[in-house]
Amino acid sequence: MITAKTLCFPMVGSPVSQTYTPAIINSWFQNKGLDAVMIGADIQPAAIENYFEGLRCWNNCGGCSVTIPYKQVAFRAVDDATERAIRLGVVNTIRRMSDGKLIGEMTDGLAMISALAKKDIYPAGKTALLVGAGGGAGTAIADALCEAGIEKLILLETDKPRLSSLITMLSNQYPAVKLYTETVQANNVDIAINASPLGTNKGDSMPFDFSCIKPNGMVADVITKPEMTGMLAEARKLGFAILTGVEMAGAQLPLQMHHWGIRS
Repeated sequence: MITAKTLCFPMVGSPVSQTYTPAIINSWFQNKGLDAVMIGADIQPAAIENYFEGLRCWNNCGGCSVTIPYKQVAFRAVDDATERAIRLGVVNTIRRMSDGKLIGEMTDGLAMISALAKKDIYPAGKTALLVGAGGGAGTAIADALCEAGIEKLILLETDKPRLSSLITMLSNQYPAVKLYTETVQANNVDIAINASPLGTNKGDSMPFDFSCIKPNGMVADVITKPEMTGMLAEARKLGFAILTGVEMAGAQLPLQMHHWGIRS
């Protein structure tokens, strides 16, 4: 039961109805017997900076999760951040300290690597294709793939300035990784990831051509609603292994709890 003493963790975004994270985290809180709750906070763009400022004054708020389109704004709003978040310039998890100080972290990339590992897929020495590479989740996933030892990374992004900025950062941080900005020959990709909004709505086009993926390749999506996107359904039909956004969201949980300082 939610009481006046319940520790609150809002999920901040616009919209927030598409995210599965509150269901996962609330189930974990309940199973652990913690007096805590995650609620959706669909905040208008004009008010988002004031909202983050308001978190500092919310004494029974332990922090928040941040979803589209506010991960870059969240980074600018925090007082301090992890080395990873600073490198990426995005934040999806904020811890509120007792004095109101906000500390940012970015766990999307680590969650993708963790979710892949649960399926015995490891990026080291492989080729990956990433669609929506310049967004908040995409940037974090690109960084995590490089950190995990990917050999070749194909980055697809419609926002050219974002793409250019990402390539500069990755080239400086991971000079051994070969970066590309267009798909290569057929049957070449080991891991294909959609980090774009494509698939959220019925009728959305496919993020990429499946012919570029190796027969034993993995197709992953960050979208949680619907869990089985058109891309994943088609990938399964074609015989590829798949990883859903809900599975990735589940892999976020221990990473976010760690940043929030919750032990149970």
